[in-house]
Amino acid sequence: MQDEKYWDIHLLIAITSEQKKDIGSTTGMNHTARTSPYYRQWVNTSHTDLKEMRRAITDKNFSKLGELAEFSCLKMHAVAMSSYPGLVYWNSATIECMQTIRDLRRQGSEAYFTIDAGPQVKAICLSAKIETVKSALENTRGVLRVISSGLGGNAALLERIDWNTL
Repeated sequence: MQDEKYWDIHLLIAITSEQKKDIGSTTGMNHTARTSPYYRQWVNTSHTDLKEMRRAITDKNFSKLGELAEFSCLKMHAVAMSSYPGLVYWNSATIECMQTIRDLRRQGSEAYFTIDAGPQVKAICLSAKIETVKSALENTRGVLRVISSGLGGNAALLERIDWNTL
């Protein structure tokens, strides 16, 4: 859609565990697809979510981008939790980080969270708020460290692999 210079957005990753997760992302998603009564609805709403996210990026609407990222993240985790048996990838520090980020917003420092299938929390903020958000996450109970990252360039194929020969 755009290159990495299009928008001055930053990502801060709060590391809340260095343990390998019990159930990997692919295995967990396959389990969720088979057993969650809400999986199909989550997939169906993803198309609208993607359209709205693209619009937020095109419009450089940071608030909308952040709201959509959080909403999508929470929907994914709700679906995983509703699988049988339920999958919970979070730990107590994950929840503490979510609350820290929401508190920052209430105090006027706009930041949003997203969480992949694991306990690490990614805070999305504009570059002007990096230090405020990073400091708040570093001072959140259970956070081991915070990694800072800007946007990257386009994906590039480094080497073609014939997966059938492996």
